[in-house]
Amino acid sequence: MVRGLGLPRERLLEWQAADGWAPLCEFLDKPGPADVHFPKGNPTTEWMQRVGTTMQEHNKRALRNMAVFGMLIIALTSWLAYVVVVQA
Repeated sequence: MVRGLGLPRERLLEWQAADGWAPLCEFLDKPGPADVHFPKGNPTTEWMQRVGTTMQEHNKRALRNMAVFGMLIIALTSWLAYVVVVQA
C-alpha cells in the first residue's frame, strides 16, 4: 500500500526488525546507538507473564460478573416465587 503512494525511492524505507539499527539509522541520517542492542521483540517468557497477568484480571472480572448475575437471577426467581405462591 505504501509503495502505491508514489513516493520517491529515497523517501521510502523497506525495513524489517531483523535488519536491526543500521538501515533505519542510515535512512534517518542519525547515528546508531553504540551501547544499545536492537530489541528482540517479545521474549516468550515475558510475553507469557504479561498474558498471564492480563488473564488473571480478566478472570477476576468474569467471576465478579457471574456472581452479580447469579444473585440477580436468585433475587428475581425468589420474587417471582413469592408473587406466584403468596399472591395466589
